[in-house]
Amino acid sequence: MINRFLLQMKVLMMKSIQELHDEYEEISKTLQIVPKSPEDLAEMKKYQEDVVVQEAERVKKIEFANQRFKFLEDYHYDLDNEDFAFRYKTLKMPTQVSILLEEANKVLAQERISMIRNLRANQRHLENETLITSEALNAFILKYTNLDLTIEASDQINEIADKLQKLKEEQDKYNSHEKLFEFEPNHSRILTKLFEEFTPLHQLWNLAKDWLMMYDQWMITPFPQL
Repeated sequence: MINRFLLQMKVLMMKSIQELHDEYEEISKTLQIVPKSPEDLAEMKKYQEDVVVQEAERVKKIEFANQRFKFLEDYHYDLDNEDFAFRYKTLKMPTQVSILLEEANKVLAQERISMIRNLRANQRHLENETLITSEALNAFILKYTNLDLTIEASDQINEIADKLQKLKEEQDKYNSHEKLFEFEPNHSRILTKLFEEFTPLHQLWNLAKDWLMMYDQWMITPFPQL
C-alpha cells in the first residue's frame, strides 16, 4: 500500500517536472527569436514581461516538486540516476532563462534602434513622394482648365487619387510604428494639405465625367425613354 502511494507520488512529481521542463524549453526557444518588424518587437517585449511575471508561479511549482522529491528521499524510495539528472537539469532552467532574458533584452534594444532608423528613413521617403505628388497635382491644375478634356482629366485625377491613397496607408503604418515605439505619431502637414487641395478637384472632375457620360447617353436615347 505504501509502495503504491510512493509510486503514485513519483509519477506525479515526474509529471510536474516534465511540464516545467517543457515550459522552460518553449520559453528558451521563443526568447531566441529575433523580431523582424516593430509589431514583432512589441510582441516580444510583451512576451518577456509575461515570462517575468509568470516566473513566480513556476518557482512555486518547482518548490512543490522539490517537496515531493524530498518526501520520496526521506522514505528511501528507489529513484534512479535518470530521475536525478532530469530533475537537476530542470532546476537549472530558471537560471538559464534568466540569462536568455538578459541577452534577449540586449537584442531587442539593438533591433529597436535599427528599426527606428529605418522608420525615419521611410518617413523621409514618404515626405519626398508627397512633394512629388504635390508637384504632379499643381501641374494637373495648370493643364486641365477646359471641360473638353474631362475624360483625360478624370483619368489623371484618379491616378493621383491612387497614389495619395498609398501615401496615406504608408503614413498610417508609420504612425502605428511610432506608437509601438512609444513616440507621438508624426502626421505629414504636406500630405494633409495635399488632401485638402486634392479632394474638391477629385470630386469636380469625376462629377464632370459622370455628367458627360450621362449627356452622351441622353443624346442617343429616344425622348420617350428618358
